[in-house]
Amino acid sequence: VTGAAITNGIPLAGLQPGQTRFQVQGRTYASPEERPTADVRVASPRFFDTLNVPIRRGRAFSELDHEDAPQVVIINEALARREWDGRDPIGAEVSADNGQTWLTVVGVVADVKTFGLDRDAVAQVYRPLRQSGGLAGRVLVRMNGNATEAAGIIRQAVHAIDPDLPIENVRTLDEIRDTYLATP
Repeated sequence: VTGAAITNGIPLAGLQPGQTRFQVQGRTYASPEERPTADVRVASPRFFDTLNVPIRRGRAFSELDHEDAPQVVIINEALARREWDGRDPIGAEVSADNGQTWLTVVGVVADVKTFGLDRDAVAQVYRPLRQSGGLAGRVLVRMNGNATEAAGIIRQAVHAIDPDLPIENVRTLDEIRDTYLATP
């Protein structure tokens, strides 16, 4: 295993993008419906490394981004282009709860075609797992070697911690991509 991460969504897994409305501090909007939208993802430290998604500016999440630390987010390039129009978004603050909580942008990552290889990347906001309020549910593992053997070892390791924890839908990203491409 060369990397592991937890998230709430895996690229090309068949989910539709979320449309969470948010606001950028310092901007005014005629109405709440005028606020921009983004798909919100949860990501543990090493998420971007595990999926090999480059950090374009700023930083990735770390263990220091815990529940008692300042609230942070990472955005993708599509959102940076759309909402910051060439300006650097690092240090900007955004809110998805009417300004009750402000989250500081600490990084910009490359776009990922999460919802289809034939679709443009959508605006995405990534929140650190430990600041998201709960488990995200999907474990990603980057590894060398035989994926089938590794899946068995991973199952054993999880069941050694909690034998009642269900482990379902173990697939490689290649299998997910192939399934996605089979229909078109």
